[in-house]
Amino acid sequence: MCIIKPNKNFSKFLAFVILLLSFVSLPSRAQKKKVKIAKWQTEPIKIDGEIEQEIDPFNLYNKETKLAYSIANDASHIYLSFKVIDEFTQIKILRAGLTVMIDTLGKRKHSISISYPLQGYASTNNTNPREKKPDFEEVKAIFRAMPQRMKLSGFKSGNGTSNTINANGVAVYINWDENKDLIYEISIPINSFWGNEVTASKASKTIALNVIINALDKSNVSNSRPANAGGSRPAGGGSPGGGGRPPGVGGPPSGAGANNLDAYNRLFSEQKMHTKFRLSIN
Repeated sequence: MCIIKPNKNFSKFLAFVILLLSFVSLPSRAQKKKVKIAKWQTEPIKIDGEIEQEIDPFNLYNKETKLAYSIANDASHIYLSFKVIDEFTQIKILRAGLTVMIDTLGKRKHSISISYPLQGYASTNNTNPREKKPDFEEVKAIFRAMPQRMKLSGFKSGNGTSNTINANGVAVYINWDENKDLIYEISIPINSFWGNEVTASKASKTIALNVIINALDKSNVSNSRPANAGGSRPAGGGSPGGGGRPPGVGGPPSGAGANNLDAYNRLFSEQKMHTKFRLSIN
């Protein structure tokens, strides 16, 4: 009986081909996982900072920006909701502003953008935290008292600065829930930038969502060093945010540990989120 032994070179070649094909398929599978599917809304979402009406709110999370978020749509609107737990990030958004961009071609550009708040909101005269601890409630009160304005770009009309609910029906709102988490909501009429209602063709397209949290201008903030920034945790061993209020204004809070100092330093760098999604159709 003759036994044919497999050629060693052929076996190695075959193993290499199988391995190569597996690596080629990985990006495709990974890409599919990155594309989110918007939740279908049976009723329009009222943009008021309340979350009870949303389907599966904040089921997504972005580590770079510390944003929990959700994407939804109905036949005529796209709804974006963000939740910010971290108080340093809240301060950064209130003072430096946030920009949301949507690109219907699925790229890292934008066909439309919404900027809100506009830079310079929620500033106070308190520039030295050693004399007076920065008051986050004060920052919120100042923000609420200021005229609420947003800036639009790329829409069919109504571009530029306008009220937070404009003639095109674009609406944006910031509020806080019972846990003092910042809730940021946007409603975008599809006919304001992309035809009329959601169709099967539109639902099949990949849309890019880009979010930028702007950096604070360090030249406008005191650079005083915290009294206890040598690497120890805040007094009492608390977590970040427990060893002093977030800066909001002025320099780092007195008594801040290394974690709070890192969070303070992040105020002066831009944070970006990029994801992709597809619309749902009823």
